[in-house]
Amino acid sequence: MSRADRTYSVPAARSGAGTETRAAASATAVVRAALLALLAAAVVAAPATAMADDISVSASVDRARTSADQPVRLTVQVDGAMQNVPEPQLPPLDESWSVSSSGTSSNMSWVNGRVSVSKSYRYTLLPRKTGSLTIGAIEVEFEGAVYRTDPITVEVVEGGAAPASVEERPSSGVDARGRDIFITTSVDKEEAYVGQQITLSFKFYRRVPLFDQPRYEAPDLTGFWVEDLGETPEYYETVYGLRYRVIEIRTALFGASAGPAPIGPARLTYRKERQGFTFFSTGGTPVTLETEPIELLIRPLPVEGRPGGFDGAVGSYSIEASLSERSVAELEPVTLTLEIRGSGNVRTVPEPTLPELPEFKLYESSSSTETTKNGRVGGVKRYEYVLVPQSPGE
Repeated sequence: MSRADRTYSVPAARSGAGTETRAAASATAVVRAALLALLAAAVVAAPATAMADDISVSASVDRARTSADQPVRLTVQVDGAMQNVPEPQLPPLDESWSVSSSGTSSNMSWVNGRVSVSKSYRYTLLPRKTGSLTIGAIEVEFEGAVYRTDPITVEVVEGGAAPASVEERPSSGVDARGRDIFITTSVDKEEAYVGQQITLSFKFYRRVPLFDQPRYEAPDLTGFWVEDLGETPEYYETVYGLRYRVIEIRTALFGASAGPAPIGPARLTYRKERQGFTFFSTGGTPVTLETEPIELLIRPLPVEGRPGGFDGAVGSYSIEASLSERSVAELEPVTLTLEIRGSGNVRTVPEPTLPELPEFKLYESSSSTETTKNGRVGGVKRYEYVLVPQSPGE
């Protein structure tokens, strides 16, 4: 496969440490054993570029094919339990690319005294030549260890915009060259595993004023879990020597089952301003543009190397468990909290299976999900249980 994000490994994920408690005329020791059993069973699968117990690093580009006058946006994401996020060290790129930083974004959480940080570094790369150009391995050094991403290859062609292909589909039946308005859809990969994120990008290009707000109709995404990535960036881009204002809508897709997975056409209806526009003008005739559909292939998760007890959750996750009290009296309730956090479609992570707790009455209290969307979907899924010890002791 020749894709922008090339790492589809599915290693076993990490397990976070639970809260250790001491028994004092209580049933806490039994709860502690239950927590250890939960942590031992918390195994999920995760695509990642460079991972360790403390940190993971990934790199991706917004397109695998571009033209000599169009920039490529490179994103490096660093996730881990740390307070000071190390800055990525880019490989030598001066021979092939002109590089400039385009900002950072970060998300921090604090759970049971443990800091978890996700930080994205964004760069704009303008090709210096054509051909198959490689962005070498990007390094992050943390506590004496060096983590490296896989290289990324981008195809650069001559002239204005890269020819329309499966990576960038313009308005159906329309040559974008010289047009005032056109739309495209693209994906960052055409093949993915069940549950692995695919990023769909819809772009609206215009270089003339509009009479009113255009109407966007999203494509048919039957067969996918869908998460809106939130931000709608606006920027300028040169296509075939013409400068356009671009509005981009990005959506995260997760294939629900293996097999062909088509993405239907996206549509946009607009009206141009007429020449001699006044307050009483009615605008031009409505025009509807439509993109070509995209054919994707969703592959089944590999059987080889699949962890025991795997239940289909794809991503990079850790699980933490804690108790509301360190010791309780007989028949006094204590709250057990389980938190599953990481990158992936956290909404689909199933509820953990609790071990047998014969010394307790168990009541499910609540569950909640918080998502983060820094280009990649992630978040926290939280379960709370009320445990009532039925007899004293350990």
